Amino acid sequence: ASNHFSARGTKATIEKLVEASENEMNVAMMINSASNGKRSASDVDKINAFWIDRDDGDLTVNKLKKLPIPPQLIVSTSPGNFHGYWKVKGCTTKQFNKVQRALAKWLGTDPNVCDLSRVMRMPGTINWKHGKPYLTHIVYMSDDLEPITVSRFVRKMKLKIDRPGEDAADDDVSAKEGKGKLREMTPAKKAKIEAALDGLPADDRWMWQKIG
Repeated sequence: ASNHFSARGTKATIEKLVEASENEMNVAMMINSASNGKRSASDVDKINAFWIDRDDGDLTVNKLKKLPIPPQLIVSTSPGNFHGYWKVKGCTTKQFNKVQRALAKWLGTDPNVCDLSRVMRMPGTINWKHGKPYLTHIVYMSDDLEPITVSRFVRKMKLKIDRPGEDAADDDVSAKEGKGKLREMTPAKKAKIEAALDGLPADDRWMWQKIG
């Protein structure tokens, strides 16, 4: 059984989480935010971080710490396995999915943790999943916990972002038009796009052109 609730870090909340963990429940938290307190992709209205889930492969904590931008937080979730987090600012929900997928692909980590409402195991709670109890704990925390801009993260990490059309969910081809015919780009639409791009900060303009 699962129990979802929205709460702040009060004494009552902490006691509830400790009790759940001691009662062999796997405790997790949603990383992004939903102001209505619900947990579905459509409810998420604030992106807080990018993350990875390393359950197998050759990636190690030391390798992560040598990345162009190391994770600001690394959490050990079971022997040899961990989560890594990068705090981010100014990220849209559409950008999030593309960057998450590119990050997982580049580092060879779990590609299924790209959904907006993903919950991740909470540090300080017990992982009961593998039979022997394991205390989930923080193994690394950066001295710099300031959020990173999306454009800087993608540029420094040299991530390859899928272009529209490479993923069926982002394909700009109308099924009703058939046979892969692209939607018509009228002069009015082109002028509207150009006007929108002119209003973006110069440092981030390339990122929007690439991600959309």
